[in-house]
Order: sequence, then structure tokens, then C-alpha cells
Amino acid sequence: MIEPLIIYLLVSLSITCSLILVYKIVLEKDLVKIIMYLVGKSIMYTLILILLASPDLVAVYIILSTILYPIVFLTILSKTRFVEEMVKDYE
Repeated sequence: MIEPLIIYLLVSLSITCSLILVYKIVLEKDLVKIIMYLVGKSIMYTLILILLASPDLVAVYIILSTILYPIVFLTILSKTRFVEEMVKDYE
């Protein structure tokens, strides 16, 4: 079993990485990069949940935050860009 000190160090490292990703999300202008940063943040949160030994939450969180949300966001983004191109062509 991993010693508790190592677990706490890994959790604090994951929290730090997720805070850096949140900072990058706030400053970024490109929506595709924002979605990729959100996936990275979700992976950090998943690692935190794994280290804190909550497997039921990990199973649901992986499905929702790293798979379903990016697919939905990228689909909406592609539809929005398609509509913007149609509006430009109409003008």
C-alpha cells in the first residue's frame, strides 16, 4: 500500500496542475484549446478521486467529464461555426 504522505503529495500536485489548467482556461481565446484544457483538468480531478479511493465517483466522472462533455462541446462548437459561416455568406 502506498504511504499516506505520498498520496497527499500526489493529490497536492494534481490540485496544483488543475489550478494551472483553470488559469489557462480563463486566459485562452480559442474554444478548442479551452475544451482540451477542460479535459486535462478533468483528468487531474479523476486522478485525485482515484488517490482518495472513491472508485464509484471515478467511474461516473470519467464517463461524463472526459468523454461526454468534450464530445458535446465540440459538436456544439462545430454547429456554431457552421452557422457563423452561413450568416457570413448571407451578408
